[in-house]
Amino acid sequence: MRRGNGWVMAGLIPWAVMSGPVAASAQEAGGAAMPEVVGALVGDWTGEGELLGRPGAFEMSWGVLERGFATLHFRNAFVGDDGERQPVLEARAHYRFVDGTGTGAWIDDRPQQILIRAVVTDSSLVSEWSAESERGRTEYVVRSPDQVVVRDWVGTPEGERLFGEATYRRVRQGR
Repeated sequence: MRRGNGWVMAGLIPWAVMSGPVAASAQEAGGAAMPEVVGALVGDWTGEGELLGRPGAFEMSWGVLERGFATLHFRNAFVGDDGERQPVLEARAHYRFVDGTGTGAWIDDRPQQILIRAVVTDSSLVSEWSAESERGRTEYVVRSPDQVVVRDWVGTPEGERLFGEATYRRVRQGR
């Protein structure tokens, strides 16, 4: 993620708040079945990896609301040789899932507003996102109940370019 001409992880609207009890499997939420992979993401996560070719630190928190809505709160930072963190981006996202697909919005502190279309599989959530000045894709791959790998690509005239990759570990189960 880069301020100005950066990238975006799948995410959404600032009024998204994390709340409510959540099961880690598919559930009926006001008539909309929440995909199991989204239930597996619910909770707080911390990650390490690479951001724009530099060491990075990442945090994400997923929650589920009523009626098929899911929320994401996301932060990342560059990590210096001394371990010092330099914040890069903070964002909130809100998704609505129906029949295994999601739509949503992401807003970050650049500020950038991004529209999202997401597809789920048994073990992943793939979000394609677009804004006026950028487009890309974020993949969340659930490796185990306590590990998720996230990869981010941004569109360029030559095709997609990987700009972020992190392995996350769960620090708290969803509430």
